[in-house]
Amino acid sequence: MSIINHEVCETHIMASLKIKLSTHCLPILPSLTKEHNRQVSFNRDGVKQLIEITIFLAKHNLSFRGHDECWKNDLKGNFKDMVVLLAQYSATLSVHTSNLKSNARKEYSFISWERQNLLIESVAEYELSVIKSQINSAELFSICRDSTFDVSHKEQLSFIVRYIFDGKIHERLLALTKSSTTTGEALFQQFKSVMERNNLDWKNNLLANYMMVRLNMRGTYNGLQARILEMNPKALYIWCYAYRLNLIILTAVGLCTEAIDLFGDLEKLYTFINCSKKRADLYSLKQS
Repeated sequence: MSIINHEVCETHIMASLKIKLSTHCLPILPSLTKEHNRQVSFNRDGVKQLIEITIFLAKHNLSFRGHDECWKNDLKGNFKDMVVLLAQYSATLSVHTSNLKSNARKEYSFISWERQNLLIESVAEYELSVIKSQINSAELFSICRDSTFDVSHKEQLSFIVRYIFDGKIHERLLALTKSSTTTGEALFQQFKSVMERNNLDWKNNLLANYMMVRLNMRGTYNGLQARILEMNPKALYIWCYAYRLNLIILTAVGLCTEAIDLFGDLEKLYTFINCSKKRADLYSLKQS
């Protein structure tokens, strides 16, 4: 009677149900964990190869995007074309590209333009962290600044840092900023912003600064050079030697009337010949 009462009691029934559930369901959990780990490893391998493609294109200054990146096109942009090329030799990329073509938007894509931008930003952040780490190890550094117009007619100001690390001289692009105003004060504020953003102690560790020879950069009282020297007297100012030579030649030629006439006539002659295909062809024929 006690055995019968035990078999029909709630405690025994729940224990029996737990045994049945554990017997039939627990083997699924290791399988799910194993599949999850496999998928994680697969994704990491794919992203690693995409990062290597990103670094390769960046090193060779090649564009990433194409005019039309549909799978059916022969030319899909450098990034996507390299993915297709490496997919012939990489099982990971081969499976991933096949899934993308068959599942379309249902499949997570690591090669869309948004993901390409994220890869570029990630690589840039890592490279910048390495550069800052090396500069902090070197402590002393110099900075080179130059500005130019880009194709959209915006003023681009580049910051190139030069330092010694592991016994070798390194020159690295630290930042590229836009500047609508090029006064000495505006350039100085941009300089301070770049230094503070990268945690560089320019007031104590900056030894030299090189800039294009412009009045708003090298001004004795109000230029960028004067503002830097005011806060760091050790920051030796170095002229741009190529630009200085250009100024010397320009000044020397400007003092000679015959030279002005000569170069003026040469410029007009070049314009006259170059603006006509027929004249340019005839000029090349006479040269030979």
